[in-house]
Amino acid sequence: MDNLTRNQHFISQTEQRSNCIDESKPKDKKRIYKFEIADRENSVVRLTNAEGVKIKTNLSFNDLFSFDVKSSRLRKNLENFFHKFEMDLAPATGLLISESKLNPGSDVLKGAAERVLKAKFMGWIRNPYLIAQTINIYKELVGMYPTDPLLLVHFSDIRVGEKPHLAEVCAEFGVTSELYFQWL
Repeated sequence: MDNLTRNQHFISQTEQRSNCIDESKPKDKKRIYKFEIADRENSVVRLTNAEGVKIKTNLSFNDLFSFDVKSSRLRKNLENFFHKFEMDLAPATGLLISESKLNPGSDVLKGAAERVLKAKFMGWIRNPYLIAQTINIYKELVGMYPTDPLLLVHFSDIRVGEKPHLAEVCAEFGVTSELYFQWL
């Protein structure tokens, strides 16, 4: 779980790149349109920048998924775990589209759909604006612990690890430290 990544995306860069403005641009130059909610009750949004924003800094927050920041560089976080789902999203989506045209109802199509669904589901769970809803869905799991010894060590680090970013994360997303720990 040791990782150097500080800028952590809650909507993966892979998913954002699949919706980028210009796919011909290099990966680090890709941009995406960003909107703000102008009127939540009437579902009105407003484009914030006609040129879009850089994906590498969009929908991210420093150390959002870090649970033990050991130094200014090294931290324990969930980035490698999320990466497994992110890297499968684009190929699975491509396969889903091609198989739906060629072999509707095939096992390959079913497998691709499951892979896309898992990645999208992980994107929903890791959205910090949905912390309370996520905890509510999994409230039956509150108080449970992993039985695998290695996972238990990481699980314990969520509460006892160094988190110099904790107050900033909680303030930004309007949650208590307890809710944040449960979510992680």
